[in-house]
Amino acid sequence: MPLLLMCIYILISSTILSGFDLSRFQNERLEFDILYRGINAAYSEMWLESGDSTTMINWMVKSRPLVDLLFRINNFYQTVIDPNGVLLKSQKVIDQKNIQQQWIIDYNWQINQAISDQRHSWPIPQRCHNILAMLYDLRKTALARGDSVSYILDIESQLWQIRGIVNPLYNSFGNLQAHEIVFTFSPARDIQTRAWKTDIVTNRLARPNSQLIIHLGPPPQQQPMLLQFGGDGGIVEMRLKN
Repeated sequence: MPLLLMCIYILISSTILSGFDLSRFQNERLEFDILYRGINAAYSEMWLESGDSTTMINWMVKSRPLVDLLFRINNFYQTVIDPNGVLLKSQKVIDQKNIQQQWIIDYNWQINQAISDQRHSWPIPQRCHNILAMLYDLRKTALARGDSVSYILDIESQLWQIRGIVNPLYNSFGNLQAHEIVFTFSPARDIQTRAWKTDIVTNRLARPNSQLIIHLGPPPQQQPMLLQFGGDGGIVEMRLKN
């Protein structure tokens, strides 16, 4: 790509992706295949809804019919953020083989506490995210080769520091195909065993020394083409359907 065109491209991308405007994602309904140990085990959908002054990020995960016979999963997750991307609430409705659960977490930033409706609470640092809030914060960010990206994630009371470096991937024609970010996990504080049972997706998101690999497509949409996570128990891949 000629240098002048590259500079114009970067300038336009940075302008489009500035601020915490998620409106360009409102009409999306992203569909994914979920592979576990190479088996197409489940499908997933992700979409946004707008409230009066909030945005709701919705994520549905459902096992495929044959997998239902072994381990049924029909889970729904929702994250609520304010116009600045601040995490306000997360909730989930879990219907899987070994657990049925409804769970709401409110994030009180005046006292820096996450408070669940199941009478559990834990301290949180300023500007921490959960996995869905982090993903959409990343999608709206202008990315460039070598950028360092870091977040603190609250994964249901376990706080993890994730860090990654942006690496652009190009196709055979030299066009940008995706930005790859390989995040590594380290505890943001001592990781304590939860006093409650959680769902299979939450349980597999973070492990010590595990990785989260994300491929985001070209701007301005930067759609999540791949999310890969898990550890010794097996790698989970979410692949965006065409």
